[in-house]
Amino acid sequence: MTRRAGLRVALQLVLLLCWTFTAEPGRVIDGDTFWAKVHKYLREYRIEKVRLLGVDTPEEGKAGYAEAKAFSRAWLEKGDVTLEFCADDFNGRLLAKVTRGTEDLGQLLLTNGHAVPWRPKR
Repeated sequence: MTRRAGLRVALQLVLLLCWTFTAEPGRVIDGDTFWAKVHKYLREYRIEKVRLLGVDTPEEGKAGYAEAKAFSRAWLEKGDVTLEFCADDFNGRLLAKVTRGTEDLGQLLLTNGHAVPWRPKR
């Protein structure tokens, strides 16, 4: 099994143990981080900072930053998303797979050359 296939299998196993919530995207910070109103239970929600799981986009001041941020903003502005997450990262952000229907924002960023694969630090 290749390293990439192993990471994909591990990610899928981790996602099986995660929670799934609907969220209303808000302000986009960069290509892989944004604020969202996360609907937790019935009428209960929390405003959370969300970090895309599995991808890394350029930071502010780096080549590709504006393009990655614009791509994510355009996709997120289309409406509500589904968050699949397991935990927070060391900065208190939700680490989440972000989807809408069959579209996966992280995969779209990778496919369109706006991101590279990423694993959270332990």
